[in-house]
Amino acid sequence: MKTKKIILPILVIVVSLVLLAIIEEFRPTAEAVPVAPALPVVELTELERTDYPVVVHSYGTVESVAQIRLISEIQGTVVYVSPGLRQGGHFEPGEDLVRLDTQDYELAVDRAEAQVASAAVKVAMESAEADIAERNWRNLGGEGSADDLVLRKPQLASAKSLLKAAEADLKMAQIDLERTRIKAPFAGRVRQASIHVGQFVNRGELLATIFAVDRVEVRLPLALKDLQFLDWVAASNRDAPSVEVELSGQIGSRQYRWHGQLVREDGVVNQRTRMLSVVAEVEEPYEVSGPESEPLRVGMFVEARIAGNILKQVYVFDRSLMLDNTRILAVDVENRLRIRELDILLAERRFVVAAGGFEPGDRLCVSGVQFPVDGMSVQPGETAGNREQEEPGA
Repeated sequence: MKTKKIILPILVIVVSLVLLAIIEEFRPTAEAVPVAPALPVVELTELERTDYPVVVHSYGTVESVAQIRLISEIQGTVVYVSPGLRQGGHFEPGEDLVRLDTQDYELAVDRAEAQVASAAVKVAMESAEADIAERNWRNLGGEGSADDLVLRKPQLASAKSLLKAAEADLKMAQIDLERTRIKAPFAGRVRQASIHVGQFVNRGELLATIFAVDRVEVRLPLALKDLQFLDWVAASNRDAPSVEVELSGQIGSRQYRWHGQLVREDGVVNQRTRMLSVVAEVEEPYEVSGPESEPLRVGMFVEARIAGNILKQVYVFDRSLMLDNTRILAVDVENRLRIRELDILLAERRFVVAAGGFEPGDRLCVSGVQFPVDGMSVQPGETAGNREQEEPGA
């Protein structure tokens, strides 16, 4: 019985080993099938050169071309104030803005005219007496040149001097009389006024501050690198085409646009910002041509788009396709991914313009590659159409 207990487990182990050997011997074997590595599928587009009109962007504040302080050159009582001479009011060139009481100045003109007449009589009398003195000298047998006192030349010169002084006094009195009417030197608007009928004003007293509205200026700071895209020779040559500027500004919920021209530059680079300011000029900014237009008011903050040169036969890309500031993905003729270093001409908010940097047969990769490696093989997918450029210089 004891022997049976020992043999039975050994027999079970032996049978199990035999069965395992039989199963291993007759087990089917799977053949190894080579698996090709999966290539990333990329979307491509053909490279095309095109002409690109450069638009330079800047910002500035609208300023009046001329702003003056209206000051009285004489003293007197105000008898008239133009309805337009109030804050925000407007006026035309040559319009009477202020009139002062003229009575004192009219009397001054009358007195001066009387002095001129009296001095003219004195000159006539001295001239006649000088002629008589010369004739008497000759009748008395005088020889040679007579003394100036004998011929009354100093007296005649004095009388002429008095006449000249009287005429100057008359002219000054007439000028003061004209100054009782203060006229508008240009078409403009009133920034500030402090004058009323009945008010007595002194010489040199400030009456109002006015500014011209026939033209306005906008000073636009530009980076020095942007100057290469602007034709300043044309801007400074009167016979050459002008440099156009489009200004835009927000009024309420609507965007309005105005058109002007570059007229000059400051000529000095700002030492703090390292930028050069150019000046755009807009004619008749306060004229409104219809319900869709608004006046370009002094003090408004506007954005400027300056028409620059046209870059010939360049590559233009959406900025989102760039790996960084200078590199982009392309696929060569062997369908290998290439990281190309571009010759960047212009980088804007939406577009990048390059002169070159590609190899023959390159196609632009317009789909994202998670971990791009230069030289890695890729599988071209469907060819993408050329992306439309919505707006040059955007």
